[in-house]
Amino acid sequence: MSEDLSDSFIYNGDGTVYLSVDDVLFKLTDDGKTLLELCEDNIEEVTIPGCVEHIRDDAFLFCNTLKRVNIPASVLSIGEDALSEMIYLQMISVAEGNSAYRSVDGVLYDAAMERLVRFPQEHKEIDFRIPGSVVSLGDHAFDYCGSLQRVTLPAGLTSMADIPFNDLPSLYCIDVDEGNSAYRSVDGVLYDADMTRIICYPAKREGTCYTIPDSVVSINDKAFYNCSRLQRIDVPEGVTYLGDDAFYGCLSLQDVAVPRCVTFLGEGVFGCCNSLKSLDLSGCATSTLVWTCYNCNAMERVSIPGDVTSIGEYAFYHCASLKEIEIPAGVTSIGDSAFVSCMSLQKIDIPESVTFIGEDAFYGCRSLKEFSVHYRNLDSFNLGFDALAYVNADECVLYVPAGMEDEYRRHPHFGVFRNIIGRVQ
Repeated sequence: MSEDLSDSFIYNGDGTVYLSVDDVLFKLTDDGKTLLELCEDNIEEVTIPGCVEHIRDDAFLFCNTLKRVNIPASVLSIGEDALSEMIYLQMISVAEGNSAYRSVDGVLYDAAMERLVRFPQEHKEIDFRIPGSVVSLGDHAFDYCGSLQRVTLPAGLTSMADIPFNDLPSLYCIDVDEGNSAYRSVDGVLYDADMTRIICYPAKREGTCYTIPDSVVSINDKAFYNCSRLQRIDVPEGVTYLGDDAFYGCLSLQDVAVPRCVTFLGEGVFGCCNSLKSLDLSGCATSTLVWTCYNCNAMERVSIPGDVTSIGEYAFYHCASLKEIEIPAGVTSIGDSAFVSCMSLQKIDIPESVTFIGEDAFYGCRSLKEFSVHYRNLDSFNLGFDALAYVNADECVLYVPAGMEDEYRRHPHFGVFRNIIGRVQ
């Protein structure tokens, strides 16, 4: 039962109220039942007011100094993202009498201890065994837990979020108790039970090379996230799915072969792989590249799949060593910031199929010597703001369809090029 604290409300007239308790300011819905925002950004402990029944997803946004959160008996629901941004959180406590939640040693569970909701980011436990009663993990159960080194999953655990262990820089092993029908651990690496999906490779696992078993067809979102020790990953030919950020932050990765039967290539798959020099994606049956090689500083060569129709935003952002790239004839759009700061890029050929180039698409490509455009109807060609900013228009030659030189010279963006040359298509 929630407390009635309405006598202390300061009404805003927009459906919200402010409430101050022990000099801590909260923003609530006007009935006082939903916590919208903790209006403090420099406190280490907070006790949620006893009138609150629901905590919204972004209620603790920017509350980076919080180390302890005390949840009253009145709270019935907590947004899945509500506790995910507090990087110094050490303990979550729940008052006796709460019918929805329970805390054991500072870890948050549902009342029945069947769902682990949140393991605090800076919890003191470094080797954590999930209680045997737990059958599921919350969406952000183990996000950003900097000190956690080892996790053991109980036999009864049958479901977890798509990214159950997100950015755990000290994790070296995930174990699974015998008898678990849903998951399996092999040498500390987590798979589903039938070994067709690799779920998580611990960031601090020993070794510089890893061979994914032949049975695997799917690599989970963030499966190898920030695995900075790995230099080589052998991916079996049967893999068809590469999830979002699958290899993101593998700073030492130098060699990875992408199978030709991949039908799904997620966003940011190879982002921040700073040692990767070449990547052949030509066999992938995917239509869009988004954040694919974001900030791959050493990348010199990339082969784009022929089925691609859209080179999306940030696809090759800050690939500072990239010198040349071939854009397939079927591509229709190049997204915002797709090639920002590709400072070694010397030549680019935009096929006639492209009708849209987004904002900042080639921003800062200072080494471009040739920029070829094949489009004949400039009235329907969309060129975003600053798409060619800081391209050296005095030295870079713009090649256009023969007979259209003057039309390109009159164009507000293409017209800045000193050398515009027509050539037969």
